[in-house]
Amino acid sequence: MQRTDLPERVVFLTDDLPYPPHGGGKLRDFCILELLRDIVPVQILAFHGDPETPAPENVAIRVIPREPPGLKRVFFPLRPYIVNGFSSRMAEALEKNSRPNQILWCSRLLMGKYLNLAKTLGYRTVLDEHNVESSLLFQSALSNVKTWPHLFLALQSRHYEKVFCETADQVIAVSRSDAGQLRRLAPGATVEVLPNCLDTESYRRPQGTTNQSGILFTGTLSYEPNREGLTWFVEQVLPILKNRISPALFPRIRVAGANPSPVFIQFLRQNGLEVIVNPVSMVPLLEEAEIIIVPLLSGSGTRLKIMEAFSVGKSVVSTELGAEGLELNSGDGLLIASDPNGFAEEILKLIHNPSLRKELEKKALQIAKTRFDWRLHREFLKNFLSQVMK
Repeated sequence: MQRTDLPERVVFLTDDLPYPPHGGGKLRDFCILELLRDIVPVQILAFHGDPETPAPENVAIRVIPREPPGLKRVFFPLRPYIVNGFSSRMAEALEKNSRPNQILWCSRLLMGKYLNLAKTLGYRTVLDEHNVESSLLFQSALSNVKTWPHLFLALQSRHYEKVFCETADQVIAVSRSDAGQLRRLAPGATVEVLPNCLDTESYRRPQGTTNQSGILFTGTLSYEPNREGLTWFVEQVLPILKNRISPALFPRIRVAGANPSPVFIQFLRQNGLEVIVNPVSMVPLLEEAEIIIVPLLSGSGTRLKIMEAFSVGKSVVSTELGAEGLELNSGDGLLIASDPNGFAEEILKLIHNPSLRKELEKKALQIAKTRFDWRLHREFLKNFLSQVMK
């Protein structure tokens, strides 16, 4: 029997259909949708994706292609991306789908531009902040003298992030760290934490998996923090490893992810890295690797790449920022170092000390089962939906 304090339906507004769930953003959407559809019916409205995608049980899918850029985009090119591209088609879809006792779930700040309209149509509203977007833009702007002009966009985005957070009835953050940033940015917002999560059972390794070797990085390769981190690894860490390991014993280093530019692929391959573009699944690649690296220098949120590695029972070497938000210490399934020498040393430890690696793998798998599985958050989400409806 469905609780009477829950919404009759959730309308889930996102940029990309999360089927299949490739990439961090899609993976978060996928797991939240799995939780939601187990509680209430869900209508997905998305700009991109295959409209013939089979819908899971209790879910309806509609793909609404975005219109070409309008005059505002032409005459105001410096407006931040989060407010550009308001779609009249999506507005019409929201109006047609409006009914009493519904929640509009806006996935990412990019969808925040529809909050005001949704509230006038009678929706209760949730803004799911995958990252603190204005923080990401500030980090990008300050990382290189060539990107300093982006500070203007970062300041604009900070303004709109505050407005959108305070417009939504409830805001979701992925970590306590992000929640703290959002509360300081938007004191009028109500912010709760729903951590990133996974279906950890789907990552379970078959018994007797063999031929594990090498180092692996996974992530969307068009995402600036991933490109920046890999560039740092290649230019600062890789030379140290090459000086410490003989060519005959040097491990294979693989990079797997979506949408890399041809220039970035060439850069990685010229430095001896194997690049796997748009893999169908990360799981086999994770199974084959011995060590997962997360050399991130910027970004916010929490790293689904670490959660995926733990779910397969793999040891990780990460920078401090790469492990941010997961509340893990060095030794909790991973080793943490943020300077080139330290990062290289932690990799060398795992290469030369199989017993340490096995110990970390065992801890990683246990942490994944007890902290990262999406099923752990079902009751929280039920109560959260009830709170939104009050």
